[in-house]
Amino acid sequence: MEQTLFIARESAIRFWRWYRIHSDIFNEPLKTQIKSPEHCAYTQSKINELMKRLALPPGSTPESVFGKTLHIATACSKTRSFACNIKSHVWPLPPMTGSFLQLSNNVFVESPEVCLLQTISFLPVAKSLMLAMEFSGTYTYIDQNYQGSYIYSLQPLIQKETLLTDIESFSKVHGSFLNKAFRTFGYMEDGSASVMETRIYLLMTLPHKYGGYGLKHPVMNYAMNRQGKPVRPTTPGCIKPDFYWAENKLALEYNSLQYHNGMPEYERDAERREHLEKLGIRVIPVSRQKVYDPEQFDALIKDIATTMKHRLRLPKTFVQKRNSLRNAILLS
Repeated sequence: MEQTLFIARESAIRFWRWYRIHSDIFNEPLKTQIKSPEHCAYTQSKINELMKRLALPPGSTPESVFGKTLHIATACSKTRSFACNIKSHVWPLPPMTGSFLQLSNNVFVESPEVCLLQTISFLPVAKSLMLAMEFSGTYTYIDQNYQGSYIYSLQPLIQKETLLTDIESFSKVHGSFLNKAFRTFGYMEDGSASVMETRIYLLMTLPHKYGGYGLKHPVMNYAMNRQGKPVRPTTPGCIKPDFYWAENKLALEYNSLQYHNGMPEYERDAERREHLEKLGIRVIPVSRQKVYDPEQFDALIKDIATTMKHRLRLPKTFVQKRNSLRNAILLS
């Protein structure tokens, strides 16, 4: 019987980031009935043989797609591989259809949803949420020659609703681990357009126990027409405030160097802000400097909370937890 390779964890995350950029030249991974890894022991030569079947596009190599160390899933500790640059992980989840998608004959990769579930076991909550909001947003991190950068204006890979639905289906046969995942990913939001938007969102909305301010969740990049009515994000001429609290008629706009460092961009932002204000929406600008300065960001949060008529009740341990969260997501 021929061996089958199951790519997992960090290597699966790297693949999905790569795939979002190369989806137009690489075949879409196929849904399968495979529910969990098989009982196979792998050798370096066999893994190299299976990797050759992927037919990666020119310029891409297994190392550039999956990383220097290939992370794979195995059914039990007895089938772990100890080959060089291979790291085996015993599959922790119950058998469920759709856990793996097919890349080629006998090569499979964890689905994006399962990738996120796996992070609960080896990443802090804030890091898992940052990855989830990257997958459900329109940007991705790409590691080209081990020099990281971000690519923008992409299609989302997942949606929060489908992720939570998948977690619920897993939870019927597995308890505490997936319950923690369900609670964690309940804090995420779809639609982030940049890593800075994700960072700001988590700082504002995460509960106090994680170091966030616990503000009500805004809609990210809410698309509205000139009359303030919701429209499709692809509607020509629509307005998209970065963060929007419709109930409070409040918008927060991040002045990003990525999009706002030229006069045409600045003029468009000013025009959008003016139009939002004509609709009776208060617009609060926030700069990178304000995000990275704890005191300035505290003042920003108090301003938002006052507009919402939300009383901040921060615990005595908040500053320590806030600083830990800031270090986790602003310094990454």
